[in-house]
Amino acid sequence: MLASVSRRLQLDASFDADASTVSHRGIDVTSDAGGELGKGSAVGRYELLAPLGSGGMAEVWRARPRRPGTKGVVRDVAIKIARRACALDLESRRMFHAEAAIGAAIHHANVVDVLELGETRGRPFLVMSLVDGPTLSRLLASGPPVPVEIAVAVIGDVLRGLHAAHEARQTNGASFDLVHGDVSPQNVLVGADGLARICDFGVARLGLTRPPRTECLLAGKVSYFAPEQAMGEPLDRRVDVFAAGVILWELLAAAPLFRSSSRDRTLENVLVAPITHPSDVRSVAPRALGDVAMRALSREPSERFATSRAFGQALAAAARAVGLAPSIDDVAAFVEARAANAPPTRT
Repeated sequence: MLASVSRRLQLDASFDADASTVSHRGIDVTSDAGGELGKGSAVGRYELLAPLGSGGMAEVWRARPRRPGTKGVVRDVAIKIARRACALDLESRRMFHAEAAIGAAIHHANVVDVLELGETRGRPFLVMSLVDGPTLSRLLASGPPVPVEIAVAVIGDVLRGLHAAHEARQTNGASFDLVHGDVSPQNVLVGADGLARICDFGVARLGLTRPPRTECLLAGKVSYFAPEQAMGEPLDRRVDVFAAGVILWELLAAAPLFRSSSRDRTLENVLVAPITHPSDVRSVAPRALGDVAMRALSREPSERFATSRAFGQALAAAARAVGLAPSIDDVAAFVEARAANAPPTRT
């Protein structure tokens, strides 16, 4: 029988990597005990409805409150639950707590909201807003290349979300100095409402360059690593600029940039492989947009855009110069058109 205890914490959203402690502002914290998880299982105050996806560290479920909220409203959510093996790993648990603290500090239309932190059957979980739409990776896999104007709109949203995250501050005014470190199509959700949102803020807030337990965590998708990240060097927000540049290049070229048959070969490509202009790979990609991508992909960090905002402004200016003015409605219509062939959603 489920025993559940909930309490509301009103603390600062802060993370101390050395002390392995996290405090959360405006995050519900729930713990419970019970058996194995599956459809119909109770997790905190929610019931699991259907699996949405899984990764090396966690599985994600669609869930619904077991009791209606105010005015009888019932709103489904997404719950990210640590895999059992990872729940035993201190570093992986710290990442869940860090992600909750970060989520409490970021409120932006292009970032998935983190609503609640809890533990069930000895496994930490996060409750997040449910985005009605596929990941960018699944959107790409469900049909022909994404039209250029849709690519511009999606990357523009990603860059706005990243800038909000990079600028996030603690209640004392100090910067989080946040680096996402795992910006990839798998971590971009493209909603049926026409908005793209970035998710999964856990890996690089800890400054990880390799997983503490490889069976639990792939610390980022290496084909989207910046060279300094691949080398295990200190990171700043410009690694996220580089990763977003990789996604933009791949959307424009309709081809992978660095991905190869093995992790080591992919890392080698990140470090030394020549980067062809995307317009030379796919002629319909306007050269002005490709020029923006190429600057973001500079292997020397000082030669990239200094911020995601600057990247987004350059991309918007290039789009205007070639007569592109994508809208939220355009993206929503595109997602709807792909919906029949798109794999299940996740967050």
